[in-house]
Amino acid sequence: MKTQDKTFHLGLCMAGAISAGAYTAGVMDYLLEALDRWEEAKISNLPDIPQHTVVIDVLAGTSAGGMTAPIALAALSDQRTVHVNEKTGGYQNFTAENKLYEAWVKLIADDMLRIMLSDTDLAEHGATSIFNSDFIDQIAHKIINISSKHYQSLAKKPYIAPDPEVCLTLSNLTGMVSKIFFQGTDSQAKNIPLDFINKNNLLENDSAYISYNHRDYALFRITDDAYKNDGRIPVSFKKNNPNTPNLKTLRDSAMATGAFPIGLRWRKVSRKGIFLNQNPLIGPPNKKTFDDDAIIETVNTDGGMLNNEPFDVTKKLLTDRNIRINSNHQDMTGTVLMIDPFPSTERNKILVPKDRILLPEIVVGLYEALRMQPLFKEEDLIAAESNKDFSRFLIAPVRYIEGEIREKIVGAKAVASGALGGFSGFLRLKYRTHDFQLGRLNCQRFLQNHFKIPHDTQNPCFEGAYSPNAKNSFLIEDGFFPIIPDIDPATGQKQKPEPFPEWPTDTSENIQDQIDSYEGILADRIKLIWDGNTPDNIIINFLEILGINFVTKTVKQMTFTDLQDHRLISDLSPSV
Repeated sequence: MKTQDKTFHLGLCMAGAISAGAYTAGVMDYLLEALDRWEEAKISNLPDIPQHTVVIDVLAGTSAGGMTAPIALAALSDQRTVHVNEKTGGYQNFTAENKLYEAWVKLIADDMLRIMLSDTDLAEHGATSIFNSDFIDQIAHKIINISSKHYQSLAKKPYIAPDPEVCLTLSNLTGMVSKIFFQGTDSQAKNIPLDFINKNNLLENDSAYISYNHRDYALFRITDDAYKNDGRIPVSFKKNNPNTPNLKTLRDSAMATGAFPIGLRWRKVSRKGIFLNQNPLIGPPNKKTFDDDAIIETVNTDGGMLNNEPFDVTKKLLTDRNIRINSNHQDMTGTVLMIDPFPSTERNKILVPKDRILLPEIVVGLYEALRMQPLFKEEDLIAAESNKDFSRFLIAPVRYIEGEIREKIVGAKAVASGALGGFSGFLRLKYRTHDFQLGRLNCQRFLQNHFKIPHDTQNPCFEGAYSPNAKNSFLIEDGFFPIIPDIDPATGQKQKPEPFPEWPTDTSENIQDQIDSYEGILADRIKLIWDGNTPDNIIINFLEILGINFVTKTVKQMTFTDLQDHRLISDLSPSV
C-alpha cells in the first residue's frame, strides 16, 4: 500500500474571535503539540503506535482566527518554539519561546486597554478608529519575522503538507469592480479595462452592468518555489528567499482581517494584479480585471463582516488539492476542522411582527440582519443535520461550574475574553491566560473523545493503522478510533489530562477601581476622535462636552454590567 494512501488531510478553519484569539491560540498550541508527540512516538522503539499520517494542508481564518494562521506557521518555522505545558512552566508562568502565546496572551502589557486608549497613534494616522491599534503593528512585525539563525523549514514537520496554503478573509472597502455585458453591447466597450484608476471612465452607452465585489480573500502558499499562476501568493519565512518580500503582504493581510470595523484601524493591502486576476476565490478564474504587473492597493477591514466562518472556502481549497471531503467516512481523504470561540450568537433583539414597530427597533433589526446573513449557509446547515457527517468537526469553548448542580457553560460565556463583545481579554492578562489554557484543554478532550472515525472503517487512510493492542489503548466509546491519537511518547499511552484553568474572577471593588481608572483617558480619546472628525463650531463643541460625559459614564456602566453577567465578578451574581 502506498504511503499516500495512509495520509489523511486537514483544513483548519479559524473563526473571528477578537481578544478570544487567545482561546484559538491555545487550541492550536495543543493540536501542534499532539502532532509533535505522535511523530516522536512513531520514531521511538515503542510498540503499537498508530501508523497512519495526518497532515495540515490549509489554514483559513477570519479576524483573530485569520491572524492566528500565519502566526502558527511562523511558530513552526522557528526552531526555538516550545509548547506551553507543565514541563515548560505552565500557562501562568510560561517564559520560553512560543509565538502563539506571545501574540495572544502576553501581547505588550497586562492591561492592554490603557494602551489602546492612548493617543500616540493620532499624529500619524489621524482619528481613524476608536482604539489605538499601533500595538498590532508591533506584534505583527515581531512575530512574523524570523531570524536566519532560528529559521527551520516546515519540511521538518511531517504533519505539515508540502506548500501549505493560508487564506485570510478581507472586507475590501475599495471593492473590485466588474462589468457584465448584455446583448447589444458596443464591442469597443468590452475592451475598456477596469481598475481602480479608470473605473469611472466608462462609455455612457456601453450596455454594461457595473458590479462591485467587497468580499475578498488574501490567498498564500508557504513555499520556496516560484509562483504557479494559480492565485496563491508565494511566501517564505526564510531570509533572502525570492518569496520573502511577500511576507509584508501576508503581514498586512493578517492585520487587515483583524481590523475590527471602527474599533481598530483599517489596513492597506497591496498585491500584484496577477494575484487578483488568478485568485479562484474572488471571481471567475483568469478573468483579467487588472493589469498583471500593476500594484493594486485596497482599503480593508475585518473579514468577519462578510465571512466570519470560512468553512466553505476551506473546503474548496482542500478540494482544489484533490482531497475528497465527503460526509461518508469510507472514502474521504480529508476533513475540515473549525475552531470557533463564539460558535453561537444569541440575538438579544428578535424583531417580531406587531402593530407598532418604531425606528430604533427597525435600526437594530436591520443591523442584526446585515450581521447574521453572511453567516447563514444553507448547504452547511443541511449537512450539519446528519450525525454521520464526517466532513466537518468543531472545537468550541466548554467549561463547567462545580456546585450542587454541575453547570455546563459554552460559547462566549465560557471564555473570559467573551465579555464586552469579545474585547474583555484586553483588560487583564489573567483573562487571556485562562482562555489559552481552556483552548488547550478543550483541544485535548476533542482529540481524545470527538475527533474520531468508526473502528470498522475500510477507508484506506486508516485501515490497518491500529494494531490490536493499539485498538485497546485508544478505543473511544461506541466503537471509534481517534483520527489524531493523543500520545505520551514516553509511554505510548494516552496523554494525561491537561490542568483546568482557574476562572479569573475579582471583587466588584477591584473591578470598579480598574474601570474608574480609564475615565480620564477614555474621555480624552473620545474628544480627540470627535475633534478629528467634526468642524470647529460653538454648538458642536457644546454638544461634544455633553456627549463625552454621557458616553464615558455609559461605557463604564456597561463594562461593569457585562463583566458581572459573564461571572467575572466574584461577589456579585449575574444580573441576567
